[in-house]
Amino acid sequence: TAANLGVALASGALVKAARSLGLGGKWNLPVPAFSGSLPEPSGASARNEQAADSYGQGKDLVSPLLMAEIAGAAATGKTVPPSLVLGEQAKVSATQPAKVTEYLNTLMRDVVTVPGATGRGLADLPGPVRGKTGTAEFGTDKPPKSHSWFAGTRGDIAFSVFIYGGEGSATGAVPVAHKLLTALPS
Repeated sequence: TAANLGVALASGALVKAARSLGLGGKWNLPVPAFSGSLPEPSGASARNEQAADSYGQGKDLVSPLLMAEIAGAAATGKTVPPSLVLGEQAKVSATQPAKVTEYLNTLMRDVVTVPGATGRGLADLPGPVRGKTGTAEFGTDKPPKSHSWFAGTRGDIAFSVFIYGGEGSATGAVPVAHKLLTALPS
């Protein structure tokens, strides 16, 4: 599981990997935009915090724009900061090893193609859709409410769907991603 992989990482490795995919990056956009943050776990609960951070809970803070960038970086191996002006694309920055890109592409494709997977609702779309579903718990309700996420790619398009209070991704963000991708040329 992601938590087991997360705690197996050396101190600082998770934050370094997240930054290599664009988290906390410097964007030059004509509007305010949040590129995320992930503090380095510390103290007596650092190991538990790193486990939670490794699967998107913990102290991870992200935005839909960041998640689209991260999905694109995971799929291509290159971090491309977002731009809002056609023809004024940002320059590609860091690249990741090809073996990591291949591994991430396999994992992200499995989220859509493996029977019972949380992104399976996108399997009928043309073109290889890759992505990652997620939920982000919030509030003090017991059990807590969740936001619904799907961040992914199809061809040269990276996208992210975030539904405030959308609960499970398979019933929240994934159907919206399906509508989005159905409306776009494949």
